[in-house]
Amino acid sequence: AGDESSVVVDEFLELCLYRNGAYDSSDDVGTVFDELKEMESNLLLDNNDCGVANRLFYFAIPPSVFVPIGKSLKEAVISKADNDRKIGWSRLIVEKPFGKDSASFQELSNAMSALYTEDYIYRIDHYLGKEMVQNLQILRFSNAIFEPLWNRNHIQSVQITFKEDFGTKGRGGYFDNYGIIRDVIQNHLLQVMTLVAMEPPVRVTGENAANLVRDEKVKVLNCIQPVTLDDVVLGQYLAAADGSEVAYTEDPTVPNNSKTPTFCTMLLKVNN
Repeated sequence: AGDESSVVVDEFLELCLYRNGAYDSSDDVGTVFDELKEMESNLLLDNNDCGVANRLFYFAIPPSVFVPIGKSLKEAVISKADNDRKIGWSRLIVEKPFGKDSASFQELSNAMSALYTEDYIYRIDHYLGKEMVQNLQILRFSNAIFEPLWNRNHIQSVQITFKEDFGTKGRGGYFDNYGIIRDVIQNHLLQVMTLVAMEPPVRVTGENAANLVRDEKVKVLNCIQPVTLDDVVLGQYLAAADGSEVAYTEDPTVPNNSKTPTFCTMLLKVNN
């Protein structure tokens, strides 16, 4: 099994390319996709010129450059692909955070909407792809022991913990603008909390299932009381005792006087 896995990995890596360039340069992007088009042509020839080449663009990048790279892709690749019969669909996957507050979200959303219609864009929280998170629905609704007990009559509170044993690892420039609440709590952990607290959706598979699950999550969010400072503890980590990690403000990518929290404990009250 190990040898077979190695062969699969090697075959996959042969298809991978790494190139660098400016986010806002359609010329740089176009140069890369000249190579991609050649690879696509070869793959189509190997399949007797049958089928089409679908393209998925994954934006695992800071939100400040979503629009520049989106514009470059539109000019150099996607507009041309839309007129090519051998090119199938093009889609953009945009990872959180999609802005840092309501105003920046709206600004970013308007800018992306000016470039692409909504059917091009998927906004995702990658934490939902974790196996344990995906298993929460099965644990709750398909377990004959837990399902009848999973309610306020038998559970007083639930503690959701997110821990990491390393610092920013060079991402201080990004993290210091967001902090632990925007980076983790208001997306990853709220998603987990809604899965833990929501009522059973009408169904979790099949047509429209994603919307049905989302609707139950939104109901939970609407039942949460506004958070007060009395229910929040913030902090910032210091250097590790064994010297394995420097203090947050000693990271060269973080301002020395930063007040950005790297630790937060928060109490949420769900009144449903």
